[in-house]
Amino acid sequence: MSDDALGENEAGLVHLHICIHCGHSRTREDVGDQELSSGIVHCPRCGMDGPLNIEIRDLPA
Repeated sequence: MSDDALGENEAGLVHLHICIHCGHSRTREDVGDQELSSGIVHCPRCGMDGPLNIEIRDLPA
């Protein structure tokens, strides 16, 4: 499996869902299929629901 299939590339970037309320980040694997298909994601940190918000970020060091 290539790094791109895991959501990473050679530059060390990864795609994450970021909560619009508290900024908590979650990987694709942490977001359920039902949340992805509906576009509404529940944040486990703040308990709020919000729109799917994908950002590309550097991998943590």
